[in-house]
Amino acid sequence: MTPAGGWNYMPFQGQQKPEPVTEETLKESVDQYDTQGSLVDYKAKGHSIEYLGKEDVEGTEARKLKLTHKSGKTETMFFDPESYLMIRTITKQKANGQEFGKQQMQALRLNHYLTAIAKVLERLR
Repeated sequence: MTPAGGWNYMPFQGQQKPEPVTEETLKESVDQYDTQGSLVDYKAKGHSIEYLGKEDVEGTEARKLKLTHKSGKTETMFFDPESYLMIRTITKQKANGQEFGKQQMQALRLNHYLTAIAKVLERLR
């Protein structure tokens, strides 16, 4: 898929041949093509950011931001106040025309990954 169009092929779901993606599916997946990340030039991309204060994330008083994409997808991001690294995200979006509810939100915990990266960087010094 590209931002202009694409094809969908799922043989395990009985699909016999590739089919063009719908315009709705294309709109829902447009954020996947942002290689810079959502925060870089967010205004130029049509996104908006709202500061939501502080919230405890497993013992860290994280700074909380809500990013609303031009497509309507929302991301709540939690940043470590000392390193400014993102330590958690919660994403709410549509898929196949259906909005994911609160119980189905994706929550990704990044601190273990970042700890591993820090250890690798220490060895490279």
